[in-house]
Amino acid sequence: MDEDGLKPSGEDSDRPAAITAVLCAGVTPRPPTWLQVELLAAARRAADADLAGFEGWLAEQRRLGGIRENAAVVAAMDTVLRDQITPAHRLSTEAALSA
Repeated sequence: MDEDGLKPSGEDSDRPAAITAVLCAGVTPRPPTWLQVELLAAARRAADADLAGFEGWLAEQRRLGGIRENAAVVAAMDTVLRDQITPAHRLSTEAALSA
C-alpha cells in the first residue's frame, strides 16, 4: 500500500489491472466494472466452497465461455489451485502477464 493506504504498491500494484485484463480477454464490448466484480466474486465463492463441487461448476463455466469462463479461471488460480501451483509456474505466469 502507499502512504495513504489506498493503492497497492510494489508487486501488487498491477494486480487489479491484470485481473481486469484476464476477465475481459476476448470479451467485446468490455463488461462494466460491476459485472466483472459480481462474476469474480461468484467464482471465488464457488472456488472456496469445495473442490468436488467447484470442478463441476468450472466445467460448466468453461462450456459457457466468455467472461464467466475467465472469472472461473482467475478464481481457480487465486483460490483452489494457489497452493498447488509451483513457485516456478507462478514466476512464469507473472512474467507472461507483465509482458
